[in-house]
Amino acid sequence: MDADRFDTLIRSLSEGTTRRGITRLLGGLALGALLCPLSLAAKKDGNHKNGGKDQGTGKKGDNDQDRNEKGTQDTTGKDPDATVAARATMPTKFNPPQKYYLALGDSLAFGFQFAIFNQYFPSVPPDLFVHGYVDDLSQLLHPIRPDIETINYGCPVETTDSFIGGGCLYTAQGHQLHASYSVSQLEAAIAFLRSHQGQVSPITFNLGSNDLNVLPGLCGGDVSCYELHLAQIAENLDEILGALRAVAPNSEILTFTNYNVAFLVNPNSSQLTEAFNKVVEDTAAAHGVRVADVYAAFNGKKLPQPATICDLTLVCTALQDGHPSDAGYQVIAEQLWDASEYKKLGD
Repeated sequence: MDADRFDTLIRSLSEGTTRRGITRLLGGLALGALLCPLSLAAKKDGNHKNGGKDQGTGKKGDNDQDRNEKGTQDTTGKDPDATVAARATMPTKFNPPQKYYLALGDSLAFGFQFAIFNQYFPSVPPDLFVHGYVDDLSQLLHPIRPDIETINYGCPVETTDSFIGGGCLYTAQGHQLHASYSVSQLEAAIAFLRSHQGQVSPITFNLGSNDLNVLPGLCGGDVSCYELHLAQIAENLDEILGALRAVAPNSEILTFTNYNVAFLVNPNSSQLTEAFNKVVEDTAAAHGVRVADVYAAFNGKKLPQPATICDLTLVCTALQDGHPSDAGYQVIAEQLWDASEYKKLGD
């Protein structure tokens, strides 16, 4: 990988962060960046109550303070599921495709692949990335809704915090998104949904992997640190999905579980992925959001490995890019399609 090509994109991140760590932040999931051992199996009773309190990403910034002042409950030291445990499960919505398909999320929603980025850097127009799961799902939607228009707000490097508070690093470094906006992705989505009431379905949403990928480097073997950050991710996802559902009560919203490439160098990493996926499933259930099981499609126990993960991602290439291959993006789209139950409309 040509390291110099990434300097302008990554320099604004915190000092002292390694280039391998930045690759992980970008969703590249380079194998070398995932060598930190996990020790979730070494959890001791009571560790989650107060441990890891000062071991996070450092300052979370004014956006988090503002949210707390507005009444967002602090989940420090709580179980990752605490923000949604008391909420009754909301039935999932079935809503046939409408005039607009709104895609929200990080580099996966964007359709990012490092080989394309490297080849065209520093001028990387977004229309080069046309084989992502959003593009593939759009193709599946067209036969049942030929006039559907796709609006893709996906931002590479997006975290649950930046999705809420703003600050898409990709655009901050001069790169373009498929659909531009000057506010946070959540604010942009809410504004679009309000101005197109009853015209948006489905909404796809994926987020959290960039939050997750930095944890081995931040937490090392401290289980309570992982629990603290999973609790914050759960709180953020709950806030995001709650806001989307409030403004789009009848839209079909789809998300998916995260796959894992780190098992290639660290089998224990699957424990962290599974804990995160439980957060995804619980927050989705609280807001009537359908969940596609991408983890099973990429990491299922009966699948031949590493052949499957090498086919569905680019992690086994020279770039060690953990983003999906074209085939992998197609599989994600197919999983979302199956979860949507839209196929019955064509029967």
